[in-house]
Amino acid sequence: MSEAVLELNCHVEQTAGYPLYGAQLAAAEALRRRLQHAKLGLLIAECGSGKSKVGSLALQAYFLQKHRKCLHLVLCPSHMTGKWVRELDETIPNSLSAVVQSPEDFDALYAEYIRGSRTVFAVLSKETARDGYMRRPAVRWSVIKRGFICPDCGSVIQMEFVDCGKKTLVDATPDYFRTETRSNRKCDCCGAVLWTATTAEEQSEWVRISHVGYVHRRFAGQALKTCKTTAAKKQLDELERNPNRFMTARGACRRFPLSTYIKNKYRDKIDGLIADELHQFAANSGQGDAMGELFAAAKKCIGMTATLINGYASGIFYLLYRTCSQLMQQDGQAFAAQSHFAREYGVIEDTYTVTEGGYNSNRRAVKRKKRSRQRPGVSPLVYSRFLLESGVFLTLTDMGTELPEYEEIPVPLRLPERQQKAYDELEHAFHAIFKDRSREGRRLAQKLLSTSLNLLMAYPDQPYGHKPVVHPVTRNPLVVPQSSGAPDKETEKDLRTMELIREKVAAGERVLLYVNWVRLDSRTRLKCFLADAGIRAEIMEDTVPPRGREAWVAEKLRQGMQVMITNPGLVETGRASVRTPYFV
Repeated sequence: MSEAVLELNCHVEQTAGYPLYGAQLAAAEALRRRLQHAKLGLLIAECGSGKSKVGSLALQAYFLQKHRKCLHLVLCPSHMTGKWVRELDETIPNSLSAVVQSPEDFDALYAEYIRGSRTVFAVLSKETARDGYMRRPAVRWSVIKRGFICPDCGSVIQMEFVDCGKKTLVDATPDYFRTETRSNRKCDCCGAVLWTATTAEEQSEWVRISHVGYVHRRFAGQALKTCKTTAAKKQLDELERNPNRFMTARGACRRFPLSTYIKNKYRDKIDGLIADELHQFAANSGQGDAMGELFAAAKKCIGMTATLINGYASGIFYLLYRTCSQLMQQDGQAFAAQSHFAREYGVIEDTYTVTEGGYNSNRRAVKRKKRSRQRPGVSPLVYSRFLLESGVFLTLTDMGTELPEYEEIPVPLRLPERQQKAYDELEHAFHAIFKDRSREGRRLAQKLLSTSLNLLMAYPDQPYGHKPVVHPVTRNPLVVPQSSGAPDKETEKDLRTMELIREKVAAGERVLLYVNWVRLDSRTRLKCFLADAGIRAEIMEDTVPPRGREAWVAEKLRQGMQVMITNPGLVETGRASVRTPYFV
């Protein structure tokens, strides 16, 4: 064990009140040694194993050998920026940590770094790192040409139209520009970009409607016919009645991506990068590109995650290309050929369909169709070729027996007789529809499959208030759910949940109650039942900004919150603020 790691561990014990476990120190030492020979070190550790302290300690221990101040970046989810500042203050002596949200903030922090003698950590959220300006279509409607024209050359924009498997070019429709895609990004005649920046004060031909996309003022009525959400229908209706009305583009402001700014201006000045929750940058997305730019700007990088691969070979392709592109190129992998990597290192299911001709047809009448689909499974060669030398693995069991016990206990319950009968009727009704093996029956089954699954999964928790399932074409009711309960009546599941919560609250504990189905009224019902029982409960909505969720929890705890009800997706990363979780 190096002296730098042991020295930093003593600082952690003095500031946080506890030292790191032996397994954590071993992982930090392994990462420090890895950084001596390579740019990237990966920490793959279970949730709750202290990745933030281990990663920051390893990075600082490596640079302590140079005996100089350093400038580091931390890239993490937005609701964990405050937590990272606290963790760094506890782990790194003589350091300054601050959350950076704009280029101006980073310039000010860099100026403080130049003036002072302390190591500086700039904490960036993954959303802020890639924030840019909002773009809208730049094409204009021409009354003379009766089509959308390019803003540069004036030619009519065309799109591909498939009819019976045959592709033809037709004039672009308004729906073609709902969102920016690769096909509608540039003009085929002159190559000009067909999208431009927009601001909240700008009045243009195109209006951005939530859950719909960009809609041309002249054709708002066409979009209204296919719109499904109530709020969007209201906006489109107002736009159709008054096409020239001013509509503010919410969230539209001119920003330069922070990651690009840091890469261009501070490329040779960034010493280290800590990429937390590394698996969230594995996709071919803007946030993934932001991580790639910061990785290119830093001299050393530590990536931390609990789930490096999502089970598919393609789930790690772009991450490998951003962090070890040289190895990928030596292996013959091209950035534009993700399917080749998935076929070589993953599991691909190829389905062949052969349709023979009639008894008097020749071989040219035989039709063959191939369909490829990726299946779960990753070759061990991915680990041996790309991760073996850079990965450090840490589990909770590696730390010994001093950790608190954790156990998941499923609690089986039975539906009341009346509710079980109504549920069986729903199941039989859908089964009768899916039994029809005719062509129309199969098409109907495909369209109702998602609806049936959602309804059958939601009905036990909310056996009331469900709308009839209608035919997608005729709109005639096919399945009518019967109400077998009431909002103010406790179900067997509610009674058991209340019993467990009372038991924990009586013992002086706080309870974290997870509710997956937020579209149901389960959260509000549970809060009312808890209030009637004299228990202080609060609901964390998704309207609480991610950056302010930790402060929201702290404030509610100060006010006496005993039970927090939330969707698990809102607190899926970071350290939990309350101890005992229950799932509903």
